[in-house]
Amino acid sequence: MEGDIEVKVGDKRKRILEVAGRLFARYGFADTRMDDVAEEAGLGKGTVYRYFGSKEGLFVEVIRHGLEELRRTIHARVDPIEDPVLRIREALFTYFNFFEEHPHLVKLLVHDQSQFRGQSIKIYLENYYQELDRIKTTFARAREMGRLRDLGGSIEEILDVLLAMITGVVLLSPHQGWRYSFRKKANLVWNVLRGGLIKDE
Repeated sequence: MEGDIEVKVGDKRKRILEVAGRLFARYGFADTRMDDVAEEAGLGKGTVYRYFGSKEGLFVEVIRHGLEELRRTIHARVDPIEDPVLRIREALFTYFNFFEEHPHLVKLLVHDQSQFRGQSIKIYLENYYQELDRIKTTFARAREMGRLRDLGGSIEEILDVLLAMITGVVLLSPHQGWRYSFRKKANLVWNVLRGGLIKDE
């Protein structure tokens, strides 16, 4: 019985987060009402407040939930792979494909920068730094196997630049008018990583 209650509680929380994510992305934070979230989720407004405390708390948790789902999705795709270069490629493509399938999360990340002083980026970086040792190990293995070029920097410095690159690609997309898909961007970023951009004369 207790397990059934826990499942129901988890289902309600997930339903609220999914509904709120769609509404926040569609209407923005200011124009999304907790009454509408509750109604579309099929729950009472009191239930929404009981789980999240406030509209601000709900907004931040929507972002946290989305980024944690991104992290789980990357793990599911990458963990079975042994080859370090293939792990890097799969992580990159899974990252961009996730945002292709969850464009509302991109809108929320961008909106948060002005509304909530960048709390979402703090959550984004928390998720990244929890994975950093695993990522560094993968790049170190690729370097030991002679499959990384010498770029004149440490692995940590290379990862800092790569993080800035892929984060910028995602966050700038709404400002650039969503001109082309994240899947195409994944191919372009991978081609830059794999082959470089500049030819030697």
